Amino acid sequence: MVGISVCSCLLIIFLIGVAISSTNSPAYSQEEGLEVNTYSQGTPRVKDTEGNILSSISVGQIIILSVANVNSGYDTQPCVAIMEVRNSRDVTVFLEFQFGTLEPLGRIETGISWTPSERGTYQLRTFLLSDLTEPEILSAIKTSEIEVGVS
Repeated sequence: MVGISVCSCLLIIFLIGVAISSTNSPAYSQEEGLEVNTYSQGTPRVKDTEGNILSSISVGQIIILSVANVNSGYDTQPCVAIMEVRNSRDVTVFLEFQFGTLEPLGRIETGISWTPSERGTYQLRTFLLSDLTEPEILSAIKTSEIEVGVS
């Protein structure tokens, strides 16, 4: 009979768990709502075509939906930034994506143009995926609200 202490068994189980989780862990755990990686996004903002942050928006105005994407880790990460706009009835009225690469300890800004056709309150939603073929969620959904008025 081989004698193995309880501490040795726990250490072996821990090391196996670490090895398994490090080879195939999702970037974001929806069940726990915790980010387990180093990718994040800022709050989505609205800018004009010159890059200035807007405080008021009019129907028919070309605006840029903008968000900062950050990689706090040491590995390069391809990504897809998803940007969605929902109206006050929670209906998606705009959905677009943009491919990018997050360099180690890097930051990139995603900017996608949109022209609102109706006045009202809209929710901007954004998140990062690893790719569109076999996507892993890289960040939590970030939201903000905008008000579109008449010019």
